[in-house]
Amino acid sequence: MNRRAAAWKPSGLFGAQSEAFLLIARTFTSVYGRVDLGMRNGDRSVANGTRAMPYCKLYYHLIWGTKNRCAFIVPEVEAPLYRAIRTKIRQLNCVVHAVGGTEDHVHVVAAIPPKLALSRFVGEVKGQSSYFMNHVLDADSKFFWQNEYGVVTFAERSLRQIVAYVNHQRQHHLDGSIRQRLELSDEFRATFPMRHSFTRR
Repeated sequence: MNRRAAAWKPSGLFGAQSEAFLLIARTFTSVYGRVDLGMRNGDRSVANGTRAMPYCKLYYHLIWGTKNRCAFIVPEVEAPLYRAIRTKIRQLNCVVHAVGGTEDHVHVVAAIPPKLALSRFVGEVKGQSSYFMNHVLDADSKFFWQNEYGVVTFAERSLRQIVAYVNHQRQHHLDGSIRQRLELSDEFRATFPMRHSFTRR
């Protein structure tokens, strides 16, 4: 307790209540040590010395393809693969809003906390889903994802629209209504978007 607070004497109508509060504060301080209930750098200090996580809403659209754009994601493996991706995302304490794609690439819409590096998120999801394809579904040929990935952030107001786009991927590719910005998974395709569209090789 600092000297200024210790020397302060409550007065007026609420003097008795203020004295009671001061007594409780002194007792708490003697047991737990000084606690700062204010805000510092956007974080709230708590009694054990750690800081609560700041409020945040970070929405990501991610895309990555199969290695060499091979058409590995056939209809019979699509649903279980997407379930495996959703499960891994939840295990990482992230919120998954949509998973979709076509035979040679996958889109993910997720809310990822700032404490989790984006590269780790992608690596964990890719690794688990590859293991699932190769060892659980026992795919006929060895399954690999490409090394690269594409990511864009967006505002909450766009969430419903982007989720709908991901959930209807096959239709968008069939009728040519793809959104180029959401279909780039590496620097080369971003540089030459018209020469390298998402078609099977």
